[in-house]
Amino acid sequence: MKIVIVGGGLGGFAVGIGFLQHGYTDVTVYERDTGMDSRRQGYGLTILQGISALKRLEVFQQVHSLDTPSRSHYIFDKYGSMIGFFGTVFWPEQDNQPKARKKHNLHIERQELRRILMNRYISLHPLGSQGIQWDYRIIQIDRVLRKVSFAKDHTVNDVDLVIGADGINGLVRSFKYDPLVDTPLNYLGQGANQALLDAVELADIIAQNSQDLHSAISQYEDRMLRRVYTKVMQSRERVTSFHRPEALSTQNFQYRGVNEELIERLNSLKINAHWNDPIVSIEQAIIDKLNGK
Repeated sequence: MKIVIVGGGLGGFAVGIGFLQHGYTDVTVYERDTGMDSRRQGYGLTILQGISALKRLEVFQQVHSLDTPSRSHYIFDKYGSMIGFFGTVFWPEQDNQPKARKKHNLHIERQELRRILMNRYISLHPLGSQGIQWDYRIIQIDRVLRKVSFAKDHTVNDVDLVIGADGINGLVRSFKYDPLVDTPLNYLGQGANQALLDAVELADIIAQNSQDLHSAISQYEDRMLRRVYTKVMQSRERVTSFHRPEALSTQNFQYRGVNEELIERLNSLKINAHWNDPIVSIEQAIIDKLNGK
């Protein structure tokens, strides 16, 4: 099976590793960047659910060795003045010592994680670094003729599978869905963690159903949507709530003006657990819940 992966980010390299682990050798990652360090991608990531994917890709130990656990956090206003801080480092001395065996989220720079995944991909690929083609921008996918065209007059023929890993607004998606009429996608609130999980899931399902790619993709989409739906909706609600000015009050980092009794009532109504419409006003949803609507 000839596999073309468009996008050399976390998801692209992760799914490439997954295919190589399953024995597929005709795999190529095409990336529009001219090289690994052609753009700045050094901001930090917190790996939560993605830890299981890192273990599956056999890079967990390497990522863990670069972990930079954060025990203190500071909040600043738009003028640069600190308005609050929190973290275990501020706990009483008997409680703030790191637990050697306690599990915690991993913290690593995005570019470092990308480099680790790239090197793992190269180490598994029969062509080594030639399994990555830099400075290639996709311009067309012809499903009938099974070919993928890139800038610089480069065409890949007899393609069996194209993986779009070029981002939420990537070109691969635009070839399938008309960006002028298709509903725009929104940020899921999961980011790198979801990309790693999806990559591993996709490679595994295709390997198990290689004779029926359409069935494999349908199965993958079903699993992905069921897994992510609740987390996404809950994440959107929380992000919207805690980025309101009230949440960053210098007087109180809880919901300012909301007493404990009301918070308990909201929790009993499971507002967070069953939030399923990011478009509706949070305030109106709470009022409706309290009024029994």
